[in-house]
Amino acid sequence: MIGDANTDHAIIKSPEKEGAYRLFLYVMDGYNPVATANILFYVRP
Repeated sequence: MIGDANTDHAIIKSPEKEGAYRLFLYVMDGYNPVATANILFYVRP
């Protein structure tokens, strides 16, 4: 869940349940997608 986003940064709230997750990011310039990222992370209690 993205809590806040602008052109400089984004604040992302992680899930409350423990486990492995994957975050997909897509950056667009208003015309076409210009970049993608796939970030793995693990949530611990």
